[in-house]
Amino acid sequence: MARCPDWRLAARVVTYRRVEWAIDYFAPYKSLGMDGILLAMLQEGLGAVIPYLVRIFHACLSIGCVPAIWRQVKVVFIPKPGRNSYSRPTDYRLISLTLFLLKIMNRPEDRYLQDEELALMPLQPNQLVETALH
Repeated sequence: MARCPDWRLAARVVTYRRVEWAIDYFAPYKSLGMDGILLAMLQEGLGAVIPYLVRIFHACLSIGCVPAIWRQVKVVFIPKPGRNSYSRPTDYRLISLTLFLLKIMNRPEDRYLQDEELALMPLQPNQLVETALH
């Protein structure tokens, strides 16, 4: 049975201010994602871009679906400095490059969980946030 979209919750979680904060959170000249979007372009066009992003993020959150293209990840292996050889997997550091749109969408969700849901029902002292969210 398909779940009914919850547009009201999406509107509480993803707001204009939270999306603006999420875009400003990142350094403008971070590496390009696979979409070729430079974050500085989004930051320069905030007023024009945010209303569209808010609607897209509302739709994604309310129906519980992230576009397939946003879920593509480019993985880069970076050699750790000071190693004698690079023959084992532990000799490399893994970097996952995801699209900025997915990163921007996740920040308001995280902020909502921390500021509102976890403020009402805090985690137990020995419980990790990552464990609770998974």
